[in-house]
Amino acid sequence: MTSTINRTYKDTVFTLLFKNKKEALKLYLTLHKEDTDVKEEDIEITTLCNIISNQFYNDLSFLVKDTIMIFVESQSKWSNNIVYRLKHYITDVERQYIKDHHINIYDSKPVILPKVELYCIYTGIRKDHPDTLSLKRDFFKGEETDQDVTVHMIYGDESSKDIIQEYILFCQIASKVILESNGNGVEMIEKIYLECHNKGVLEEFLNRTRKEVASMYQLSEYFSQEYVTEMYQYSIERDRAQAKLEGREEGKQQIAKKAYETHLMSATECAKLLDITEDDFMKLVNL
Repeated sequence: MTSTINRTYKDTVFTLLFKNKKEALKLYLTLHKEDTDVKEEDIEITTLCNIISNQFYNDLSFLVKDTIMIFVESQSKWSNNIVYRLKHYITDVERQYIKDHHINIYDSKPVILPKVELYCIYTGIRKDHPDTLSLKRDFFKGEETDQDVTVHMIYGDESSKDIIQEYILFCQIASKVILESNGNGVEMIEKIYLECHNKGVLEEFLNRTRKEVASMYQLSEYFSQEYVTEMYQYSIERDRAQAKLEGREEGKQQIAKKAYETHLMSATECAKLLDITEDDFMKLVNL
């Protein structure tokens, strides 16, 4: 299995999906549900596609009504360094914006550039990862510094049915297929398409780009070995927790609480195995 994501050719499922204005609009409306008057023609994709700035690439950036610049990265392996990468991407994209709009930053008059929002979609297991990452807080321990960058983290949420959650679910489906397959790329792709189709995950996009995706990649290139290993270990830990709960071992409630608190099992699953209501289980958790 390929051990790393192919970083030199970034048209992965994520960039293929959101380089389309229609899907980028869905993503924006997921982040800004209040801004209902935005249309496809208000979106301008500004993703860096060429080798610039020591070969830095960004997954997705787009401009909305020439006022908000959205940067979104997808990450399957946890790294706080996404803060630094996004910091570099801002500089590169803003430099291109200044050039394209013939803005003179050496003028004495204040220059107004689009405001920036930074997001990272994390497709791994959340565990105790934070809602945001901050250059000042997480790298300088809260000390005073003349620079700061804040990245808003987005995690899987089974209660949501938006385009971001569909993408995260796609990643989960793909990782599961990779773990269970014998390494045959074509076979893996077919299994992933079938399961996504059955669950209604990114169905329109996958039907539209099926040949393109299948011809460009082996599915194992979508995910790092570290991510696949993490998902495998997670599934083992989850099975162990469930087996303990289903057995007659003492301390079932403690095991259930730990499984819930470490995100191995949901409150509904723990309550069912303890044969109590979900409300009663949450009372145990909060004791």
